Amino acid sequence: GAFADKHVGTAKPVAISGISLVGADAGNYTLADTTAATTADITSAPISAVTGITAASRVYDATTTATLDTAGAAFSGRFGSDDLAVATASGAFADKHVGTAKPVAISGITLSGTDAGNYTLADTTAATTADITPATLTPSFGSFDKIYDGSTTATASVTDNRIGSDALTLSYNANFSDRHAAAGKLVTVNGISLSGADAGNYSLAATSGSHSANIAQRTSVNWIGGSAGNWSTAANWSGSAIPDRNNVAAVDLGSAAVSYDYSSAQADAAVLNSLAGTGSLTLAGGTLTINEGRLAISTWLQNAGNLRGTGGLTISQSMTMNGPGTIDIGGPVNITHSGNLQLSGITTANALSATATGGIRLSSALVSLGNVGLAATGGLLELAYPLSGANVALAGATIDVLAPVSASADLILGGNAVNLNASVAAQNIALGAGTLNIGPGAGLAAGNSLAAAVTGNASIDGGYVRTGNGELKMLVGGDLMMGNGGYIHGGYNNSVPYPDVRILVGGSLKLNNGAHVDASNDAFIGLQGAQSMLVLNDGTPGQTPSYVLSDRGTGVPSTTYLNFLNRSSGGIVIDGVETTATVPGGSGFYLVNTGTPAVPGSGLAISYAVQPSDSGTETQQVIKDIQKAAETGSVVESPTESDQPPPPEAPRSDPTQPPQDPTATTGGTEGSFGSEADTGATTNGDQTPSETKKAEKDEKDKKDKKDQESEEAKKDKKDEGPPQKKVAHCT
Repeated sequence: GAFADKHVGTAKPVAISGISLVGADAGNYTLADTTAATTADITSAPISAVTGITAASRVYDATTTATLDTAGAAFSGRFGSDDLAVATASGAFADKHVGTAKPVAISGITLSGTDAGNYTLADTTAATTADITPATLTPSFGSFDKIYDGSTTATASVTDNRIGSDALTLSYNANFSDRHAAAGKLVTVNGISLSGADAGNYSLAATSGSHSANIAQRTSVNWIGGSAGNWSTAANWSGSAIPDRNNVAAVDLGSAAVSYDYSSAQADAAVLNSLAGTGSLTLAGGTLTINEGRLAISTWLQNAGNLRGTGGLTISQSMTMNGPGTIDIGGPVNITHSGNLQLSGITTANALSATATGGIRLSSALVSLGNVGLAATGGLLELAYPLSGANVALAGATIDVLAPVSASADLILGGNAVNLNASVAAQNIALGAGTLNIGPGAGLAAGNSLAAAVTGNASIDGGYVRTGNGELKMLVGGDLMMGNGGYIHGGYNNSVPYPDVRILVGGSLKLNNGAHVDASNDAFIGLQGAQSMLVLNDGTPGQTPSYVLSDRGTGVPSTTYLNFLNRSSGGIVIDGVETTATVPGGSGFYLVNTGTPAVPGSGLAISYAVQPSDSGTETQQVIKDIQKAAETGSVVESPTESDQPPPPEAPRSDPTQPPQDPTATTGGTEGSFGSEADTGATTNGDQTPSETKKAEKDEKDKKDKKDQESEEAKKDKKDEGPPQKKVAHCT
């Protein structure tokens, strides 16, 4: 018998053939058909096991899924070459973690192939092994930027490519190349590592790296180091943030006594915007820089080192400079000191003010592009080195000027005693003193105006008091002694405008051995005492002539007005003789441009016994001018300019000496006081109508008046005060 096919089925047709008979009687029969048919079932054969299925090793992905390879599957119980294969199967690792030869459970095996229906799986599971290898973790660091904290430590936020919510902790060490504030600094990252429940499932792409980041300047730090300590010790500062280099903008020292302990060779010198404290700061070395703001401290001690920067300096209690250190800053300097103060090595592009309850000594040059004010309220102001500034004010119980002092604008000196042994120069000068002593080659030189008030005696011994283009006003309560070529000169520049000289002396005015008073315009000399004398050489043999001259400087003579306020006669001594007569080439009164001695009525006006109601007018005016100068810091009265350009100047080899040319041409001008009767002025066609009219009036007055003006006319001239000056072209 034979089924129609081999496949499993029920009631499957079975073809029977080759039927033959057997038995005792078989021979008695013949089969009409040797075939027959029937039905039967074919049931499936069992497959007891499926083997040969493998799982692929893979990279960790936080799942247990396994990828199977069934191509090599073998079937226990398969007949011959029956066509069988694994249709489906699922694989799963025992867990998600990294491992080698990890068990993989296979389930859900089904069969496929043309003969799959003829078999039944006894077991739909199987087993194999495979590896899970670590996934690569790549950290991404955020910004390492930070604010200066005194350390090199760098930190940043970190992200990575971990899978899902795997439990990982990433650790690292990161450090800047140094601790100082700067942009674009190198950050080195080392020791990157992983920990956590899932750390074993990952491997790091790198365990080190480098980045670029910024350390920003810290806004401020405070001193926490107790009552005293060193600047360079980190523990003395909040957050251990040492304020060196430009790491910190502002520093507060509190009430501590701090030593700035850097040497000149160290690169960590501090650069700050401001520093404040109510204690003390000792600069022991190195350089401290203050920019923008101010260093404000109660007590400053400088043994060495340098203070630099564009900021300012305020010392409120005490300043001591013992060594070679310097201060060179761009901001204002304000110093208040208890006791005697020594200043050295100070340069500022701004104002400087120093006040001491004792004395002040300048022991090196002081240079300021701003205003300078020094006040030694209880002692000596000693200027042993040069001092310069814009506006300069100097005050002291005694002022000793031993080196040049200069102001590009105005200068004020005030002291019980002022002693000058060097030059003092400014555009405008105001001086107030109990006594004034000016030594050889020293003096006061104002480019514009000068006003001086001395309550006691004044001495100009080989020195000078002079102005350039402005008036010179000097009030001396005692005697004014001048000798050895000492001079007072108003209009030293000998150019327009031609200023006056005004001198008021309570005692006597004595000029000896070449001393002289020179005015480029009029000279006004007032002697206020009943015994006041004007001495032009006292008769000592061998003395150089002394003189008073008025000089327009352009061939236009001026006048010397000599006023004895409390005498009725006399009071003038020339070369030891009481006289008003000047011998050419000797001591006396001169009209400088003519070389001709001035005489009453021609270049010289002498008056006596001015009434009390009038005698104080000039004195009070000078006092007011001097007070005004002291209060405002400048001599504010400016010379008036002429209505026309001045004529060419007459040449002079030495403007302080009497002229040697007796043939010099003379001309005329308006004076500061009184009429023009004694000027001898003539005019030409270039004069203005008002000048021509004035000249005509002058000619008429000269004919009508006597050769010498009356004393009353001179008095009137003296009291009129200076009108606008006009310069006439001269023939």
